[in-house]
Amino acid sequence: MVHRHSATSLFWRYNAASELTKRLTASSNQLLSIPLCPVSAWHRGGKPVTAETTHQLPVIRLTIDSWGITEVERLSGYPRFKRWRTDRLIFVILDQGCLEGVTAHFKLGLLRLDLPRNCHGLETWDTPTPPALDRCFFYPANITSSTQFRTIELSQTTGFIFFFCYGNLYAVHAHTRVAPCAQSTYQRLSRRRQQSVTWVYVPISQQDSIAALGARMLLSERSFSGSTCLLFRMKLGGDVPVGLTSSKPAKNLLLSKSPPLTIIYDTLELQTVSVIGAYAAEEADDSPITPFCHPHVGNAPFPNACFSLAPLENVSRVSVFNNKQNELCMGILLEYDNGAQRSLGQCRVDVDPVKYYVKPTRICFRRQNYVRPGSSVSLQATMVKSTARCEHSHDEQGWTCFAMRGELEFWFSIDETKLTAIVDK
Repeated sequence: MVHRHSATSLFWRYNAASELTKRLTASSNQLLSIPLCPVSAWHRGGKPVTAETTHQLPVIRLTIDSWGITEVERLSGYPRFKRWRTDRLIFVILDQGCLEGVTAHFKLGLLRLDLPRNCHGLETWDTPTPPALDRCFFYPANITSSTQFRTIELSQTTGFIFFFCYGNLYAVHAHTRVAPCAQSTYQRLSRRRQQSVTWVYVPISQQDSIAALGARMLLSERSFSGSTCLLFRMKLGGDVPVGLTSSKPAKNLLLSKSPPLTIIYDTLELQTVSVIGAYAAEEADDSPITPFCHPHVGNAPFPNACFSLAPLENVSRVSVFNNKQNELCMGILLEYDNGAQRSLGQCRVDVDPVKYYVKPTRICFRRQNYVRPGSSVSLQATMVKSTARCEHSHDEQGWTCFAMRGELEFWFSIDETKLTAIVDK
């Protein structure tokens, strides 16, 4: 807890430098350079163990922490997938055939690898037992030899925050018991990107689960291209598009037909997420599934806008997320009688103040314009309230009140919102 609240303090840099000095002075300073192929085992601070029978253990696993490589081990085959991951370590798993030309340099108890020129990097994972890639489906699928894979275990996840900017996905945060707030993921973005990303929340209630996962692929005249839009099929909450910005011609791709165990994506500092996929333990059958449903979207009312839509019937509670400074609405979380949840706008859990309305009968909002401090540009905004009383009034002019039926359409960006109630005819 102390480190979490003082992670940028110079004290921790001094502590790390002191620890490194102690380790280096206690280790041999003689350089040993050998091919990695015959190395059967090594731990940081020790000497490498070599053997001529490493072909009997054809898979090598490297464990890496903030200091570099900490362990080399040999395995009889690719490890079986297990649902465990960590933020403290990364892992590289290679077949014996990929080690040709790799040189291992040992000195001061440390290990550095020298890769051949035709090798442009190593795939890394946040788990020592990753799923087999041929059992996963990806889109986008820009997998390279240096892709940095990260996994999300859905059994431990209560929701996601996707950080979007102009249709591109820059980061993903999984809400868990250990990481209930997405602020830590947001802080890892560059200062410039923090000023432009939109938080898109996908809640997963205790009663609900992801039944299928897909992606919407925009079509250009000659090839597939465009921004990222994911399609979640919730068991109770229905189909939820994430990152939807337009209704341009597109093709829906199925990433997981059966309920996925793990969502996989890549991370690369200062760049967009270029790999998104899913792993399901069950083999998918050949029977067709109902196509994903997503609404027809008109033109965005302002730049860098994302679209969200949710039904208003059978809502048991409304949570309105407001801006701390001006109390304008940033997002709305709807909880339904059957246990499902749907989000609209930016629901920044544990970041923004929230107002709760139980058993609502009316949803009320007022559109207005405002000027951001330091700017002269007029921006669109919305104030939102709800009530359990059918008969009620508002102190200010301009409020519009709707019964809890039909749908609520919410356009949003980092600075602007536009809310529209679509009443069934």
